Amino acid sequence: MELRNTNKCSINEGTNGRYNMELCKMAQEYRRNTALLELRKKQLLAAKRHAKQYEVKYRLMRRIRTLNEMINESRLAAFEMENYYEKEGEYVGRTAV
Repeated sequence: MELRNTNKCSINEGTNGRYNMELCKMAQEYRRNTALLELRKKQLLAAKRHAKQYEVKYRLMRRIRTLNEMINESRLAAFEMENYYEKEGEYVGRTAV
């Protein structure tokens, strides 16, 4: 599996520059882990295709659904980290209601 370069972080030279770089590093790590989760999902899908027993297929599908949730949450977290600072010192991510 090829890892795509999705680094959308820009280096902010202002007061938040150091913190922005830390968020970028964390986001990159999340993206790498997401790629590993996607690889595992493909492996489980292949195992499900070759499984003969219904119970085995059912258990594999449960694991795949769990991986899908983890993949989506990891992608969202990486996106939030990459876009945490839209403007100097201004948070533009999601907020609690």
